[in-house]
Amino acid sequence: MLARLARQAKIPERLAWIFPVIVDSAILGSTIAIVFLSKLKTSIWDKGFYIALAGSVVAISILGNAYHAFHAAVAAHTQIAAGEKSDTYPSNPRSRPSSQSSLPYSSWYSRTASES
Repeated sequence: MLARLARQAKIPERLAWIFPVIVDSAILGSTIAIVFLSKLKTSIWDKGFYIALAGSVVAISILGNAYHAFHAAVAAHTQIAAGEKSDTYPSNPRSRPSSQSSLPYSSWYSRTASES
């Protein structure tokens, strides 16, 4: 998801793969540093930087994925509503019966709309 978000941000295709690598590497590195520093007798200020870094990159990851997922769902819903075929079928936030779980979103949506 983060690579797609990078492409949405107009980062060239050949470099889009590096955005999730940077974010996930920062999460991994700061987590290792926090664990390592927790074993040492260091001040809270030494640990604080890595805790802030971990919190920041986790927030970037979550918000970036949420932003991309929301816009992908809106685009797919717009395509489906226009009668076009979509590569992505967003799920409705309401629960649906398990017997219809294998149906594409458009079929489920049309059945639910006609039942209402």
